[in-house]
Amino acid sequence: MRYFKLSLKLSLAAVICLFASFNVISGESKADSGLQTLFIGTYTGPKSEGIYSMQFNPENGKLSNLSVAAKTESPSFLALDIPGKKLYCVNEVSNFKGEKAGGVSSFILKNDGKLELVNQESSVGTGPCHLSISKDRTHIIAVNYGGGSTCMLPVDPMGKLSKASDFIQHKGSRMIKGKLETPHAHSVQISADGKYAVIADLGFDKIFIHEIDTKSGKLTPFKVPFLETRPGAGPRHLAFHPSGKFLFVVNESNSTVTAFRWSPETNDFKTLASASTLPKDFKGNNSTAEIVVHPNGKTIYASNRGHNSICVFNFDSEKETLEATGHGAEKISTPRNFTLHPSGKWLLVGNQASNSIAVYKVGTDGALSFSELFQDIPNPICLRFWIQ
Repeated sequence: MRYFKLSLKLSLAAVICLFASFNVISGESKADSGLQTLFIGTYTGPKSEGIYSMQFNPENGKLSNLSVAAKTESPSFLALDIPGKKLYCVNEVSNFKGEKAGGVSSFILKNDGKLELVNQESSVGTGPCHLSISKDRTHIIAVNYGGGSTCMLPVDPMGKLSKASDFIQHKGSRMIKGKLETPHAHSVQISADGKYAVIADLGFDKIFIHEIDTKSGKLTPFKVPFLETRPGAGPRHLAFHPSGKFLFVVNESNSTVTAFRWSPETNDFKTLASASTLPKDFKGNNSTAEIVVHPNGKTIYASNRGHNSICVFNFDSEKETLEATGHGAEKISTPRNFTLHPSGKWLLVGNQASNSIAVYKVGTDGALSFSELFQDIPNPICLRFWIQ
């Protein structure tokens, strides 16, 4: 009898091990199975009330169950602290609680999938348009497009924001092709090691580098204080390579993507390549918006507003080359923002002009093939997956 029980236990253990092995071999993960949540940031108005959520099926790329997750004013960009069950957004306005500024809001995700407001604080400058969370999750760094500035706000373990612990006003102006350019901070990304906040200022054609000190709540200019793009390029959004060794910027004004080396340890920020997001025969007006790096590090995507497409680039990290390989354009209209599913198998495009989301299948070579269009989604500005 003891031998039978021992054999049964061994057999069950073998089955469990075999099942676990199958999961590893098949690559099954949370990112590949079950319905998942997509949060959508918007500009509020006649059609939108705030932050929306939808359910995404990673097996077939379908979206469903659109609902209001939280009512808040113009939550144009979102940042997710998934381990802490918190969501932060900028409130892209010019008057916040009677102050000439925008706002930053903090929410807790409830069990019913709704977002509960914790509190709000001023972004100090007007028109905040992007934000990131420090690696230790103790501070929010946000940039103000209208004010041309950067702010840093402490956040406690319960998600409560405090007033800005640091504020940096980007100063100066310059003439580009007869037009006076003033500062317009457009995005902030945190380096993989959490040491640096990298800020793209469209008006200055500069990418500022600041060291992050979360103990003091301060941002300090790095010894290489900024990188420069071509005059008039208009750096808008940034993305790091998965290796942490390269930085990419999409330039709004001249419709290009530029690749830099990223090596603060050796002060090596060499400009490696710059490539157009547009076909050679395109002659209309265009401005870019978003840039995303595939998890494999080989494919870069950038959005075109005007050509109305997602440009696909091949990046060779050994040769340090960047080459446009094609476009996804079907059912795309003013693609303000887009996102890759964490599995790397799907790309979702927020169509600001047509109140819709276009879903694309991502091929093994990074190429995009249209899957389906989901309509009646109010003014989608920012798309973020919540997968635990």
